[in-house]
Parts: sequence; C-alpha cells; structure tokens
Amino acid sequence: MDKGMTFKAIKHRKLTLFMIFVTLIAGIYSYIFLPRQESPDLNAPGAQIFILYPGASPTELENYVVDVIEVELAEITGFDYAQSVMKSNMASIMIMLEDGVDIEASWDELDDIIADIKSELPSGVTNIIVNTKIMETPGMIIGITGEGHSYEELADYADAFKRDLAKIDGVTRFDIYGDLAREIEITVDHELLNRYNLTLNDVALMISSENVTMPTGTIDSGSGKIEVSLDAELESIEAIENINLINLGLGKIIRIKDIAIVEERIDADAPRFEKNGEKAVYLAGYFEDALNIVMVGEDVEEKIETLKKNLPSDIEFSFMVYQPHDVEKSIGSFMVNLMQAIIFVIIVVFIGMGWRNAMVVSTVIPLSIGLTMIAMSTMGVKLEQMSISGLIIALGMLVDNAIVVSDAIQFHIDQGNDNFKAALIGTKEVAFSIMTSTLTTIFAFMPLLLLDSTVGKFIYGVPYVVTAALIASYLCAMITTPVIAGMIFRKTVNPQRRDNSRIRNIFNRLLKGSLKYKKRTIALSILFVIVTIFSVRGMEAILLPKADKPIIQIDLTSEFATDIDKTEVLVDQTVEMLSDIEELNDYYVSIGSNLPKFYLSVMYRAPSPDIAQIAYEFDLSESNRFSSKEELQVYMQSILSRNLVGGTASTMLLELGNFSKPIEVKV
Repeated sequence: MDKGMTFKAIKHRKLTLFMIFVTLIAGIYSYIFLPRQESPDLNAPGAQIFILYPGASPTELENYVVDVIEVELAEITGFDYAQSVMKSNMASIMIMLEDGVDIEASWDELDDIIADIKSELPSGVTNIIVNTKIMETPGMIIGITGEGHSYEELADYADAFKRDLAKIDGVTRFDIYGDLAREIEITVDHELLNRYNLTLNDVALMISSENVTMPTGTIDSGSGKIEVSLDAELESIEAIENINLINLGLGKIIRIKDIAIVEERIDADAPRFEKNGEKAVYLAGYFEDALNIVMVGEDVEEKIETLKKNLPSDIEFSFMVYQPHDVEKSIGSFMVNLMQAIIFVIIVVFIGMGWRNAMVVSTVIPLSIGLTMIAMSTMGVKLEQMSISGLIIALGMLVDNAIVVSDAIQFHIDQGNDNFKAALIGTKEVAFSIMTSTLTTIFAFMPLLLLDSTVGKFIYGVPYVVTAALIASYLCAMITTPVIAGMIFRKTVNPQRRDNSRIRNIFNRLLKGSLKYKKRTIALSILFVIVTIFSVRGMEAILLPKADKPIIQIDLTSEFATDIDKTEVLVDQTVEMLSDIEELNDYYVSIGSNLPKFYLSVMYRAPSPDIAQIAYEFDLSESNRFSSKEELQVYMQSILSRNLVGGTASTMLLELGNFSKPIEVKV
C-alpha cells in the first residue's frame, strides 16, 4: 500500500500541487508557441518531370524522349509506376514510389538519372524540369488586380511587394504567377534571304555564336593570375539587329536588321490569370516550418496595409488563400469545444455526484490537454486539422478515468475512512481496471499510427494526439485526482437521499431488469448487433470526408491542343453559364496552367495551352436551393456537361487528404 505513484503523490501532495501548477503553465506555453498550420506536412512519394521539346509531335516525344526516360526511372529504388502524358511540344511524367521507401534518397537517384540522360535525348529538348515537392502548398495566395492595368504593371507591383514581404521573419519566399514572359521575335524577309544566299539556319547560328558567356583562359600578371572570360550575351534589340551576317566587301556588311524585323513581345502562350474577369497577378507565399503562422500572419497583414498606401487607389488586394485565418478559426473552434466539454462535465457529474466531485473531475481536462500540448511540442507534432481533430475526439474520453477514481474515493470516505487513506485505497482498487480501459482505447487507434502510407502520414496527428491525451488522462486520474479529492471531498451527509435520486433509480431498475431477464437481455443485445451491422452497410463509406472549405474547383480541357485563345473562350463560356448561380461568389482563373496550389490535395498539371482552372468561392448559408455543397457541385457539373462547347469541364469539391480520382484503372 505504501508504494506506487499514487502513494508518493499523496505523501508529497505539496510538491504534487506545485507540479500541477507547473504543468498548466508549461501546457499554456506549449500551446501558445506550438507550430500551427492548416494541413499536415506531407512528403508524398511522387514527383513530376516536365520535358520541353519545341516542334515535336506527341509521337516523337513518346518514342525519342519519354520511353528513354521511363526505362531509366524503373531503376530508382522503390519505383512503383510512371504515368506519362504527351502533347505537342511538351510531355510530363508522374513517377510514384512505393510506400515506406527513403523518399529523399530516391529523389537523389532521380536527379542523377536526369543529369546523365540529357546527353541521350534529341538536341531539340530545351529543358527538363523535375518537381519533387508536388505537395508543397502556399500558406497564402494574394491576388492583385487593377482595372486598366496591364499584366506587366501588376507584376511590377507584385515584385515590389514580394521584396518587402519576404523580409518578414517566418516567411521563406514568394512566387509570382502572372508575370508574363517576354520574348524576342525575329521576322525574316525570305526574299532578302534568297538574294544573299542565306538560310534561316545561318541566321540562327550567327545569333547563337554572338550570345555566349564562356571562360577563355588566364593572364599571368607576374604577381598572380587573372581569370578572363568572353561575355558576349545579347542584352538589347539593337545588339541583335547589328549582328553581322555577311561581308559583301567595299564596306558593305549585311546585318540582321537588313533582312529582318526584330521586336520584343509577350509570349502568346504564356499562362494568364484573372480574378472575377479582370487581369490578375498572384503572389504565393510560403511560411517556415515549426512556427505559429497565426503570429506571422499578423505581421504580414500589417506590412500589406503599410505597402498599400504607396500604390494607386485602383489596385486591389484579395486573399484567395490565407492559412493564418483558417488556422485561427480552427483553434478557436477547438477552444469553444474545450470550454463546452468542461461545462458539460461539471453539469453531468454535479447531477450524479455533487459539486465537489464535479470540480475535481473537471480539473482532469485542462491538465490532460496541457500534458498533451507538452507531448506534441516535444515530439514536433503541429497543431493542424488532423491533430485538432484528435484533441476534439479525446475530449469526450478524458474524464472517464477520473470519474471512476473519484467515485471509488467517495465510496471509501462514506465508509468512514480517512480522506487520504480513502483516496489511496479507492485509486488502487480501480487502477488496473482503468488502465485496461485506457489501453483498450489506445490499441483501437494504434493501427492508424502504424499506417506506412501517404494517408497514414496525413492522419498521423489523430492517433498520436488521442493516444497522448488518454495516457495523460490516466496519469491525472492516478495522481492529481486522489490528491485533490483527498483535500476537498467530504463524507456524504445523506447517502440514502443520493442513492434514491431519480437518475440512479432509473439505472437501478434497468440493471435489475437485465439481471432478472437474462435471456431476453442477451437476445436484445444480439438483435442490436445485427441491426447495427445492417445500418453500417447502408451508410456511405469514404476514406476521408470533403474538406471544410467553401471552394469548388473546375478543371477545363480544350479540344484545341495548341491554341490558348480557344481555351480562354472556353473559360468565358464556363463563367457565363454559371453566372446565374447566386450562391457563387468570387472566382479565380488560370488559363494555360493551374492556379497556384490553393489546397493540399489539388494536384498540379503541367502548363499547357489547352488547360485552364477556375476556383469558385461559395456561400450556402442563405441558400434555398442547395442543402449541401455536394448538391451545388452536382448542379454545376450538370450545367457544364450539357452546354459546354469546345472542351470538357470537371467540377470537384476539395478533398481532405485524397490525392487521386475516385476510380482509376492502370493497365
């Protein structure tokens, strides 16, 4: 009897009370500085390879580029499969690894393979881009619009903002979407080419030879050596125009400007972005890991307000994505749930056991949450949608052990034992039972901790937090509950009155009836099990629910593979068809590429003239037509499927951690 943690906690109760206070302070500190973000960190075992081959057909890309690369990719450790898409001028390859492999080591192998294979590919392949961070999602996406402003002007404002915002502590970088690439176009007069016996290849070779930067050697100055390089990069239109093509003699030199027109223009196939029908440029910002992004977000908003004062009044800013607000909302909801749990526990326990018992039992909730926060901080688990879900799940189970312990203690006090002796006897009496109960629940969540897959990594926060919270609640029930109960519990003045309460009488009658009619009770239990099985079979089964985010994603694909203007017409059609749906609000558009990755499960598509994407914000709070976002999405899809001409549209609700289509067939 005089050993164990309960005995030591009671014996050194002043130290125990001090440690309770320290735990609460440490828990609050951990909660304040615990890293916060919207979604779990996820390094998915997938990468994308983009190949640019101007002038090549899909067949040429497949035969001379993609097939060559795919053979080498199969040698990567943990290789599962590769999925390739070929279009005119470009191709993309999605490579997936098996679960459980060392992803970083495999990606190092991929980099080596791409570096070695470039020499085997046709000389026309201009670029190979490898993206191993397909899950990287911006913490904020800022839309910059202005009526009457060109893309170049909006991009200049975005660039100025980028330089200042990137200096904020906690922000790693900003990427600009919509800064249209400019290119030099040389229009050659073929009649003049023929007159001077030149070819287009001659012109291209002369330009290439003039546009080089290369080391040429060293000069020994006696006291040391000086590196010398040839820097002949073309930096202006005039420099291109004055490139010599041929010397006719007698001082007569034919230059490019004599046979061609050289001008700078925007790349006609560059991706374009819009917001609500206006030209837009997007700033995608990324936060550092292991930070409270809510605090960083406050600095960002303050800086934006300061910078906006120096801009024209017709330049508007809007947040397409702003994780600090979403995280703050999630944390706020959890705190409301926490307070509700404490209040309900006090009410329920007060009805059944009295106010002293209710106060003792309710202390377990903040203490257990505090210990859980400390465990999360120690193990690097962040506050995000999965870990918060785990905390909410655990709230309903935190007081179970404490209720059992406090009831046992109260019983022994009513039997005439000294308070602290009753606390010790009562706790030890039920210690094994509550430990078994706790372990049973923990083992129910254990398989989720052991899932070695992308989904397992995504939901890791739920089983970890539930497990940590239940262990914390067990420790509190074994240590803090007997100490506090021993200090404030009192012998029940009128136990007969308590035992004859209406609630206890109801349960007593149910218990006596069950024991009296054993066969009927067992038969009824079996019936309930059968009904439950059939009820579960009739329920909708999904791996993860839809994301709680009021955005509908529309992916568009044009029938005209190389004409971005036709894709823009397809976007205009879509917007016009959906303009009468009052539940839809702001919309964001990309033409020729995807929007910046606005949610974790939105998969990236390689830039191409025939694709577009629209993200619609919606509000169903006052809708009379749609009772759920699923109904709205189905209605939008039906309109587009019936009426869209010149392409296809796929409407999607954002998925909570689901990164593939509902049905996929690989042959």
